[in-house]
Amino acid sequence: MSSIFLREHYRRDVDMHLPHDPCTPVGMSAALPRTIDAVSRSLAPEKRETFLQALGQAVQGPELDAVFDTWWMEAMFDAVPGRAGRLERTVAGRDLLRLPNTLEEEQP
Repeated sequence: MSSIFLREHYRRDVDMHLPHDPCTPVGMSAALPRTIDAVSRSLAPEKRETFLQALGQAVQGPELDAVFDTWWMEAMFDAVPGRAGRLERTVAGRDLLRLPNTLEEEQP
């Protein structure tokens, strides 16, 4: 399946961007719809072409699902400004939050 076929087959006239939600906490973004159009629109042009090419080369089934899942997450990560800085701080071990261990049960 070529990326041209995918672009034409999944073309939508509906704007897939979500409206601003006043209930979304500052610094968070609303979930991106899990559609080819929404992911494609959310990616930078150079990433968009790679995304469409990967979709066009993937075999239907688990392989295609994995390609789509990977790029949907990439689009979600890019949706919040400052990704490069967040990644740099994480790799350096700075500004990390300790999460509660929900697997350990408290003993009475």
